[in-house]
Amino acid sequence: SSYCTSILGTVAGDSISFGTPTVFFSAQSGSISSTYDPVTNRTVMVFEYAGGNAVVGEVSGNSITFGTAVQFNSVNTSHLCITYAPAVNKVVIAYRDDSNSNYGTSVLGTVSGDSITFDSPVVFSASNSRDMSIAYDDASERSVIVYRDQDNSSYGTAVLGEFSGGSITFGSPVVFSDSCTRHFSSIYEPAAEKVVINYTDR
Repeated sequence: SSYCTSILGTVAGDSISFGTPTVFFSAQSGSISSTYDPVTNRTVMVFEYAGGNAVVGEVSGNSITFGTAVQFNSVNTSHLCITYAPAVNKVVIAYRDDSNSNYGTSVLGTVSGDSITFDSPVVFSASNSRDMSIAYDDASERSVIVYRDQDNSSYGTAVLGEFSGGSITFGSPVVFSDSCTRHFSSIYEPAAEKVVINYTDR
């Protein structure tokens, strides 16, 4: 039924085996993204259903259990992604706020037990933002959000989020690809102290 579902994988050498799938939200969802909070030892999933939602999962042995989903945006929300920010011990969620001119928006979430609470949202891109990905740069202690700027010829664009006093502020967006880009993924590479961005160049 297109339900939101999670599965645990165990890596052994060059192979991986899987447990039994677990539904964490019994409804059809759009985009899903997840991260790990090492302070609370919990996973956090964000997903699209009648707005933007998050749910906390706890792994024990070979199973995972979930708390109750909490909504961080009650209107149309899409292109969600999430990462953990150790600078503030919070998760950082980026998404397109369809009810606010499709602006790129971010919100911080604090995990406590099996639940999560949210700060006020912050716009990081006053343009139609799509296909987002987010990573945390340990060296600079900043988040890096990459997205397709639909209002600027769909160029690949990145923006830095800086943490101070438990909140986040953003710098000016920087274009990294002056062609139509989409389908982003990004990750921090600690050996080189760089963020690796992958995308489709159309």
